[in-house]
Amino acid sequence: LCADGGGSKLQLLLFDDHFRLRSTGKSGPVNGMLSPSEAAEQIHMAAEECTGNIPPGSIREAILSSPGLNSPTSPIHLFFQEILRHSPQAQCRIISEGKACLLAGSFRSEGFVALSGTGSGIFQIGEKEDHLGGWGHLLGDFGSGFLIGKRGIQAAIRGEEGWGVSTELIELACEEYG
Repeated sequence: LCADGGGSKLQLLLFDDHFRLRSTGKSGPVNGMLSPSEAAEQIHMAAEECTGNIPPGSIREAILSSPGLNSPTSPIHLFFQEILRHSPQAQCRIISEGKACLLAGSFRSEGFVALSGTGSGIFQIGEKEDHLGGWGHLLGDFGSGFLIGKRGIQAAIRGEEGWGVSTELIELACEEYG
């Protein structure tokens, strides 16, 4: 079982020993901006969807890549608790978001990753791992989808109010937000 969670969603994928996809589960965000009860609800929904038709005890390994705090109420620990309820013998481990991206994109265990999703960051993966960025949408996920979208909407507003360049984005923003 592998899982990727963060600011926009939690996605679970369950594979058999031959790497055939057997089941999936998806829910909303599970990052540190949520309360533990909100994160637990999202994790439960995704895990239930993914493991609902899987015999109890059959998951041998669970790998999670998710930004989060290392506290007992963090999404990481809540996720593993949920998986261990289904399969108490499962080996649970965390891999960094950068390592998960590098493996998924290149099948390499060493290299560099520039990530721009809901959040953003730059990762060095290998003998030494390092990470820059990832401060969240309030402090500075520079180059992230969130920031790019926010700046687009702000440009549309400036154009609409006459103190910026007029843009077609205002129509899209009005459609979306009424």
